[in-house]
Amino acid sequence: MRVAFLQKDPMPDPGLMVLGAAAVFRGHECEVFIPAAERDLRRSLQRFAPAAVVFTPTTGFHGWALEQARAVAAITGGAPNLFTGAHATDHPEIVREPGVDLVMLGDPETTLPEILFKIFKERDLPGTSGTVALGPDGDLLFGPERAFEDALDHLPLPDLEIYRRYPFVTKQTTLAFAVGRGVFENTHSGFRIGLKELHRRFRPARRHSVEEAIQRLNLLITQHRRARRVAFKDDTLLTDRGWALRFLARYRDEVRLPFSCVARPDLLDDALCDALAAAGCDLIRLGIESGDVALRSAALGVEVTDDQVRSAARRLRDRGIGLHTINFLGLPGESMATATATLDLNLELRPDHAFAILLADEDGASLRPEFARLQALLPVVVDAPWLRSSALAALAKPGDPLYRRLFQWHHDAAFVTGHELGRVDVLRIVAGVGAGRSARPSRALTE
Repeated sequence: MRVAFLQKDPMPDPGLMVLGAAAVFRGHECEVFIPAAERDLRRSLQRFAPAAVVFTPTTGFHGWALEQARAVAAITGGAPNLFTGAHATDHPEIVREPGVDLVMLGDPETTLPEILFKIFKERDLPGTSGTVALGPDGDLLFGPERAFEDALDHLPLPDLEIYRRYPFVTKQTTLAFAVGRGVFENTHSGFRIGLKELHRRFRPARRHSVEEAIQRLNLLITQHRRARRVAFKDDTLLTDRGWALRFLARYRDEVRLPFSCVARPDLLDDALCDALAAAGCDLIRLGIESGDVALRSAALGVEVTDDQVRSAARRLRDRGIGLHTINFLGLPGESMATATATLDLNLELRPDHAFAILLADEDGASLRPEFARLQALLPVVVDAPWLRSSALAALAKPGDPLYRRLFQWHHDAAFVTGHELGRVDVLRIVAGVGAGRSARPSRALTE
């Protein structure tokens, strides 16, 4: 059977690649569709004729996914739209939205094949273990709980071929990889998250064994010889110190590609920074979260002082490791004073790029428009500190599209200057999503 994944960004998603591989392993055919890169999405989906369509939106992009799901429902002739991922798990009531047929909770790698089997056998999907459906009376119908996959080493190798429609994805020179099931780093500008997603950050998470993670990386590099660097997309890499040191030693000797990852300030002591530098780390996304100590500690779940933040930044600089900061705006208890403190701490640290994530309420809406504007202006002011006073004065003024465009430009520029994307990657993406949209023919329905 055929499964279509709909994705917004033109970047490979390691979690989606594992889910696709789990379905392909059982004999199904999977393809990712990026609407912005399609000449005619309706025609492409009709020719592909999926038995199911899967969405994995995060909070902040779930509105886009719901809009696409409603449109897709009129195209695919009744193929169920399945939602999974962090937002759907946190908000299973999304199944009440038009266009959403089923929510897959937790680890979907075994749930999706079961759903496809039921579709093939023409059986009812509500009640499938690990899912939520809308009952006939409007209540949520939870299937039996499905156990989490503890042995991640048993999952199939991530399958980049699910992006085969788009050479600008499959030919990217940065290999996206996840060592575990931590929270995936947010790299898209204008990003928002919810409270429940916030609470998962930097918490203990399941991960591959060191041996398996190294083997998977080398297999993927062998398969995709264009890879020139690795981007660890989850926050799992450094949260277990012993595991991290063993992994970095093996990575230094057996992989030997420059890489980037996410880190927490209190974890970055001299020994770990030395190991990162020796292994080839050239960029850290440092989660400083807030310029207010109380809000930062609430976000991280551990006490992290300003001195620890400064020390971590200094250690990275001393070892020639680039620094991007990750900040939150709109945390519970946030005020303009604490938001301004976040701006000032970033000005003191002078990172290569400052990235802000806007906290959203449970409906996904921004709590205050001023925070959204500061989110957009933060990287601009870090690059041009003399704009601080003007930027703070501008927060009360409308013009949100202008703010978003400024942030988008800085965000995209940071990806190139931080080497997360090579210039050739950028050119391919611009061509693929712009004038050169995918003309690859989908297979005919009779094939």
